[in-house]
Amino acid sequence: MTTTYQLTEFDTVIRRKDDVLSGSPWTYIPVDSESADYQKYLSWCASGNTPEPADVPVIKPVSEIFAWQGMLWIVRHGYEDAINFATSTLTGEDAVLARLMMSTANAVWRIDNKMVLMMLDGVLGLTAAQRGDAFIEASQYIFPM
Repeated sequence: MTTTYQLTEFDTVIRRKDDVLSGSPWTYIPVDSESADYQKYLSWCASGNTPEPADVPVIKPVSEIFAWQGMLWIVRHGYEDAINFATSTLTGEDAVLARLMMSTANAVWRIDNKMVLMMLDGVLGLTAAQRGDAFIEASQYIFPM
């Protein structure tokens, strides 16, 4: 399997694999120093490799979605029970913050909202790249009128 990287006009890194049997042959990797995928990209560059310009659809990285878009993504992907269970196990200030966030939040930020990121990454087992894909998908939802 050969893995290469490309760089978009928005400085988003794309990992490409040449032998993907199902799913997409490319994955968006967020520029996030805590991301294992981003660290692998940096190591690849340090080994003397250079990313090519992106040749896939370029979607500007999504850093913010409406809270209802995030909740709809959770429901559509069958994660509602996991989120409800995770929030039910919280106590004290964490429990209060989780209830407030779930009931009154207007927006969710991909970088700043640590509680949301903890839920997406820990409870749902998402990687940083999968979280980025979730934000992109959720941002496409249109409120039904």
